[in-house]
Amino acid sequence: MSGAWTTSTGHAVSDAPWLDAHFASSRPEYEDALRFVGIAPGWTVLDAGCGSGGTSR
Repeated sequence: MSGAWTTSTGHAVSDAPWLDAHFASSRPEYEDALRFVGIAPGWTVLDAGCGSGGTSR
């Protein structure tokens, strides 16, 4: 794949929209995980190294 980005595990990705699409499709699971650990709306949290941050918003 010419001009493709490669993940740290060697998988080819085209660009950031691919990652955004992944997180968008997994949003219900991520929201469940946040509720499970007790993070509530309005809190300030650090989202370090977790993709584009779209899910955290």
